[in-house]
Amino acid sequence: MAEKTTIFDNINGELRRRHLTQQDLAKTIEIDRRTWSKWQDKNDMPASALLQIAKWLNVTLDYLTRDVHAE
Repeated sequence: MAEKTTIFDNINGELRRRHLTQQDLAKTIEIDRRTWSKWQDKNDMPASALLQIAKWLNVTLDYLTRDVHAE
């Protein structure tokens, strides 16, 4: 069975497409890089952070959550 797509897969893919780093993202939304790693490990993040990321990348929440399915 194929791995499930996560919001983090979509965000990281968009960062790569734009030649941005996770450090760029962390700095922009004012979190520590370790916080980003913790969120990825738990596959969870505050909704407020997701909104900030979407705004920063100038994309919709639908775009960031595409192909992501709840368990």
